[in-house]
Amino acid sequence: MSSFSSRYAMAKAMDQIKPQKLNNNVFFGPLNSLSQRDFLVENGIKFFISVGIPTGRVVEYVKALPTEEFIAIVVDGSSGATDGEEGGDVKRFRETHSARMQGVFRQVSMEGMGFGGRCLPQSEVVRQLHRPIAEYQSNIVAGDGIAVLEQFNDFITLFQQSRLGNILIYSANGNDERLTTLLVSQVLQTNMWSSVLEAFVYVKSLRPSIEDQLGVNSFWNANLVAFHERLRAKLFTWGNARPADACRSSLYQNNARKTKRRDETSCEEHEERYRYRSPELAPTPRPVATLARKRLATEAVYD
Repeated sequence: MSSFSSRYAMAKAMDQIKPQKLNNNVFFGPLNSLSQRDFLVENGIKFFISVGIPTGRVVEYVKALPTEEFIAIVVDGSSGATDGEEGGDVKRFRETHSARMQGVFRQVSMEGMGFGGRCLPQSEVVRQLHRPIAEYQSNIVAGDGIAVLEQFNDFITLFQQSRLGNILIYSANGNDERLTTLLVSQVLQTNMWSSVLEAFVYVKSLRPSIEDQLGVNSFWNANLVAFHERLRAKLFTWGNARPADACRSSLYQNNARKTKRRDETSCEEHEERYRYRSPELAPTPRPVATLARKRLATEAVYD
């Protein structure tokens, strides 16, 4: 019995240090995920988002990464230090990774520019962002509230669009409430018609070690609820529904016939599929010529 208990405890411990896959491009797990070299290389991890870990510690942790071509984002949840209070290593870390991040964001935003600097309509990915790209100048996200949820999800959207590599989101133990809240917000971002609790259940199914109480906390999390309401409002509010929203959400596609406005623009295929058609403008059916009528018409000609 003790042998079985030991094996169970060992298996549970191994599962704790194993990163999980949230979607095709996003992985999440504990801090020691950074030391799993084979995992990082095999999955092409190029973007690292730390949650709830002080910036100074992150600077030390990322020095051991198996590649130098990466971008580190810090979601600290604290007020953050001013430029004058930053140590030399932290300042270099912020400047280096902020510059790399801005370079990726410029590359993504340039998809809406034509040859010769001619400006074309904004790319789909830019239209679906919560905030303008110009607001994102630093790789360190400080503070709390819905703004952090929006910035976190915009970073993931832009990193995914760059197609430069996959994303790892990590916290100290991979089970804390801060990380769970951000993961739930990402599930809602890509599945707008899911509820907060459904999103939490999905995350917990990937990492069972997350406590059930965090699901209750998520349900009552005012920032998370407000973020979800903003996501869904984009689908209904006049002038704010974006083509990207209609394309990304399969649930929205199934319900679009009930909610789409007459003159709302969307993706070309959706616009064609759900275009309003007035019955008064429908073509009048042409009479079908039967064999008897054809025979009478032929006899009349020869007579």
